[in-house]
Amino acid sequence: ILAFPKLVGPKCSSNDSTSASGRPSECKIEASSHSYMPKIARAHHYVPLFLLAGFTPSGSKEDVLWASDRQTGRQWHTTPENVAVRKDFYRIEVSGIAPDVIEAGLSTMEGHAAPVICDILRTRAIPHGDDYMTLMNFMALMSVRVPSGRDMVNHGVDFISKQLLKAALQTPETWKAELQEARAAGIDIDEETASHESMTESLEKGKYTFTVDQNWQIKTMLELMGKLAPCLAPRKWCLAISDSGSFICSDRPVTVRFTRPKGAIDSPGLMREDTEITFPISRNVLLIGSWEPLKSETIPLTRKNIALYSGITAGHCQ
Repeated sequence: ILAFPKLVGPKCSSNDSTSASGRPSECKIEASSHSYMPKIARAHHYVPLFLLAGFTPSGSKEDVLWASDRQTGRQWHTTPENVAVRKDFYRIEVSGIAPDVIEAGLSTMEGHAAPVICDILRTRAIPHGDDYMTLMNFMALMSVRVPSGRDMVNHGVDFISKQLLKAALQTPETWKAELQEARAAGIDIDEETASHESMTESLEKGKYTFTVDQNWQIKTMLELMGKLAPCLAPRKWCLAISDSGSFICSDRPVTVRFTRPKGAIDSPGLMREDTEITFPISRNVLLIGSWEPLKSETIPLTRKNIALYSGITAGHCQ
């Protein structure tokens, strides 16, 4: 899903009045709220409402934006409330714990990140100190909380499990030893369906897909977030500016790409020095992180370069 801007940027007041925290008291960006009421949150946004609001004409979550489905080609007007959302996407099933506790925790993180991003839009400057790490943690979260992040985990689980199964099926003897170990662990096994011949055929024909439950997926998401933030922080970050408000957002807003052409099988990694990370935080401002020394913290882009970066965002969406 892509979120397209239309006319003007988010309402982030330039009024000099400040709150006790040192931030503008009239900043209009607000994080989605959550309270522990009997009603359980079911509609879970994997791109926060406050971020999506920055791609509407007024910067309000009540305003409309253009949405586009890359897979179907459908385009439509809607509000941020209705895009980048899935039912029970962060729901967990643990006895004695509210099923929406993760959604509540993510809302808290959004509440910390929203004023930091508001400050960036107001001052056109990269934050420092605690605000800088809040930004890095939020960017790490946005890398793994989206559907493509979960798909990556599922793909990894499926690939590794099939490699382990392939090794276990190498010979009838190795498979027999594997079954004996499983029985010793108390696992009931059907001799006919789990025969060496049957399992080998199923593996070769791709009859099985290995997956894990949502609890495990969410646990992995949180672990990955903690590991990604230290990889993002050492980069040199700058702000690319689109005065026309032509940046777009997507269901995979944090992207990594090579800065120079590479082979088809090569993959960009967060710690590779020949890569660049982009993250649109409003229709007017795009975060860019690289390892190259910066000439300036803000870069006004030409229309051609704005189109290039928006194309990168669109190209990485689902």
